[in-house]
Amino acid sequence: MLGTNFERAQLTGATIDQWNTDKRTCFDGVDCEYVYTKRDKIFKNPPHGTFKAGEFSKLYQEIANTVDFIVHTPEELQALLRAIESIKQQGGEIVIQSLERKNESVVVRTQSPEAIDKAAIYAQVREEMDSQIQLLKSEHEKQLLTQRIELSEQYHDKTMDSLIRMASQFNRPSSIIMNDHSRTITNSTLTNSAANLGDHSTVSNNVIEQVADAQLRTDLQKLHDLLTHSTLPADDKKQAQQSVTELAQASDKPAAERKSITRRSLAFLKELREDLGSMADLGVQYGETLARVVLWFQGL
Repeated sequence: MLGTNFERAQLTGATIDQWNTDKRTCFDGVDCEYVYTKRDKIFKNPPHGTFKAGEFSKLYQEIANTVDFIVHTPEELQALLRAIESIKQQGGEIVIQSLERKNESVVVRTQSPEAIDKAAIYAQVREEMDSQIQLLKSEHEKQLLTQRIELSEQYHDKTMDSLIRMASQFNRPSSIIMNDHSRTITNSTLTNSAANLGDHSTVSNNVIEQVADAQLRTDLQKLHDLLTHSTLPADDKKQAQQSVTELAQASDKPAAERKSITRRSLAFLKELREDLGSMADLGVQYGETLARVVLWFQGL
């Protein structure tokens, strides 16, 4: 119906199905009390009563002078609205006339002065919309990263507070005699509620092999190997291997229980990042691998 002249046409009771009009389509003096519009099924317009004299012409002439955009997701709608606002701020003459929900999509109907080329304004809006979509994606990624960092910092602060409270409970020397092979620990503080004076490497490997999650199993094995080949003091290395073993053992526990029993192990492994940071490539690999393990146990 582009450029069609409907002047004084008799359109009462007509069925309109997917017609396409523009500002050159003429509805002057159309005689119409009601029409039917066809989408999935036929609807009467107006739903009740009839058009008053001149209402049909005014309604459909206004529709013919609009530029319509259809979007299918909330992100596309947000990008379109931002694009229109950006063009207005640059001096563009475009306003939103209406938003109409159609099934899972939204039609945004805009108006501009008749002298403005509708094809040009449409192209301008679409180009700006594409830019806004990319900007929204970037903002969303930054927001996710910020949230992860904040969660990690909150978790670290809570863990440090817990460690400080626990350390205060063990501030007196103790003498503990162990029946296993008659070994004795004197003037020492036990950490992670476990003491292992033998070679822990074989035990760690056996436990890690039982981890169900393939990626976590790979990362825990890599942490263990990096610690084994590091130049950490023997005591730190042994405690680190014990921490990795405890993480492996806790991996099959319910999520709520995992967070509780792995706090100290994760806190100790995090502290080692500074000691390993001076070891070039080894320190980088350790930091990246530990970050993935922390996120796994935090359920992120």
